[in-house]
Amino acid sequence: MGLLRHCTSAEEAELMACKEGIRLAIQWCEGPLILETDCVNCVSPMTWRDLSQSHLSAILQDINDMKVELQELRVTSVKREQNSIAHELALV
Repeated sequence: MGLLRHCTSAEEAELMACKEGIRLAIQWCEGPLILETDCVNCVSPMTWRDLSQSHLSAILQDINDMKVELQELRVTSVKREQNSIAHELALV
């Protein structure tokens, strides 16, 4: 996917990264998936059924559409310092 351009917020960038991670997991993983993010504001919206209350509804709908291809998806929030591996991978 590369560099994210035209993101209007940190939440939008994080959701785009989560969407890409889910897309890759669908291709490469079997079984349940745990998605960890250090963006607390992204965790709850990814579990909403009514997406009309978010300005990021298009990205959230894409994520919801991809969820059906997974056996299970659990989204959790972690502290930034616990998410150091993801930050290192982002630099690659």
